[in-house]
Amino acid sequence: MDLKLKSRSNSSALRLANIQALRAVAAIMVALLHAQVSVMGEAAVSGQTFSPWSVVDLSFGVDIFFVISGVVITISSVKLAEARQGMAFFRKRFLRVVPTYWVFTFVQVAATAVAAFVHPVRSSDDILNFKNVLCSLFFIPIDTFSYGTLAAMPVLFVGWSLNFEVLFYFIFGISIFFGGALPVVLGRVIAVVLALVIVGNVSHVSVLPWVFWARPIMVEFAIGILLGYIYLRGFRVSGWIQAVLLIAGLSVWLFVKQSHLEGAPLNPHVTHGWSRVMSGGLGATLIMSAAVLGSWHVRGKFGELLNRLGESSYALYLAHPIIYLVLAFFAERFVPGMSWSWYAVVVLLIVAILFAHMFHVIFERRLLDWLDAKMKFGTTKVEAPIN
Repeated sequence: MDLKLKSRSNSSALRLANIQALRAVAAIMVALLHAQVSVMGEAAVSGQTFSPWSVVDLSFGVDIFFVISGVVITISSVKLAEARQGMAFFRKRFLRVVPTYWVFTFVQVAATAVAAFVHPVRSSDDILNFKNVLCSLFFIPIDTFSYGTLAAMPVLFVGWSLNFEVLFYFIFGISIFFGGALPVVLGRVIAVVLALVIVGNVSHVSVLPWVFWARPIMVEFAIGILLGYIYLRGFRVSGWIQAVLLIAGLSVWLFVKQSHLEGAPLNPHVTHGWSRVMSGGLGATLIMSAAVLGSWHVRGKFGELLNRLGESSYALYLAHPIIYLVLAFFAERFVPGMSWSWYAVVVLLIVAILFAHMFHVIFERRLLDWLDAKMKFGTTKVEAPIN
């Protein structure tokens, strides 16, 4: 089977429909989660009560992103792997991830400094020291907020997921450098990821960054690789099986709770352990399988909307904590007695989505186009169809 033909023939429809739709859903899930957290905090300060929606763990949007990364990197790297274009791979990943993340990290640094000056609950020096900012910028796990090594977060706290993601890119890019047919390249990546997780858990190393990078949630990238390769091999499922996969994935999210798997109370958002893989990761895998292997694609006006939101999903993921911080700051000062309810959650979410889309259209795309034209390393004529 010609993998090149398979990846090219369906890449456009796949990118513009289901994968983009899931990117939008994943980003909105995380943004909705943090909107509720923000409103709950403001309600507590003002003596109000707010009950968050807890039917599904909305942090599982990150698990969707991880599985998507494995799928997309596999499909888009067919030609790069054959041509051993490791630098081209790193170039594409740099442009996709780093500039936008650096922009919002510096904005977060400024916002933290201003917040500490205006409302000094905690010295910004605890967060904005040189080591924390430097490690945050270069995707090295650092315990900025003193939550513990397993919950290490950068200055822009949602960047914790990028610390896993960039490590995955590094492993994948190095494997491309070593060459070989695509299955060999993918096999090396999966082997390294599994070895990292197994050794990290068996050795009981508790030092950053290794203890963080070796968390079982890394396995979700390997799962995405397998799913992407299955797609490239031409395996597809019928519409009713696609529906079963989707329902099964949602059911896992609804009924398989991390706390039940652990057998004890835990903070499910920061442990990134096997319970997270067996709940959030399994559900995301089933949902992604339905999206990638099924015959039905998101269409029409709704599909177009999700496609646009998918394009700006990365900006939404990074920007929403800062948007919420700014909106809460102004609400406290200019809307005294404001009711912190679900109306506030909806307003926060809508403003974040609109801002992210405008940022993507007006600034992000132009910035990346400019950098793409200026950067000289890793240029290649090899096509990589899915971003």
